[in-house]
Formats: sequence, structure tokens, C-alpha cells
Amino acid sequence: MKIIGDMGQPMDRRTALRGSVSTARRTVRRQHDSSTEQRSAGSTARTSDRADIGSLFPDIEHLVSRNQYPYSFLTSRFRSLEEYRAAGRRAVLDALGYQPAWCPLPPR
Repeated sequence: MKIIGDMGQPMDRRTALRGSVSTARRTVRRQHDSSTEQRSAGSTARTSDRADIGSLFPDIEHLVSRNQYPYSFLTSRFRSLEEYRAAGRRAVLDALGYQPAWCPLPPR
């Protein structure tokens, strides 16, 4: 695979890598300089990477409070592991919608 430079001349991989690294350094340096200028100018711009849910917090809290796990083994609903497994099987079969009618198997 040939790498073609800005002037249309073929480049080797080392030269291309060196150019991309220097471009990345210039970009990072520019971003750092601009953020430093904003901070020194007293800008109130957010520089944090943390999520800001702002006015959505009540809606998110409502969704989280509704999210219950009725088939969790950690609740006091089930008294034994067998009871938990039977309820789990019923829930999975209900979710899959597969409930074949009983029929006797012919002997072989």
C-alpha cells in the first residue's frame, strides 16, 4: 500500500507516522492553550467530562424508582431455591409465549 503525501509524492510509513504524530501534538497543544485562556479569562464554561442531567433529574429519578425486580432472589418473595426456580421457569415461558397443550407420547 502506497501512502501519498500532500505534494503527491509517495511517502514511506515512518514519514507518514511522524507527520501524523506531529499533527496530533499541534492539535492537543492548541486545545490545551485555548482551555487555559478560557480559565484565565474567568470563563464559566464547563470543562468537566461528567454528565450533567440538569433538569432531567426528576424524570430519571421517577424511572429508576419504578424499576423493580419482581423475580429477584434477593427479595423476601421466595422462601426456597426450588420456589424461585419454578417461578422463574413460569416467567420465562410466559415471556416466550410457548405453552403447548399436553398430549401423551406414543410408546416406542
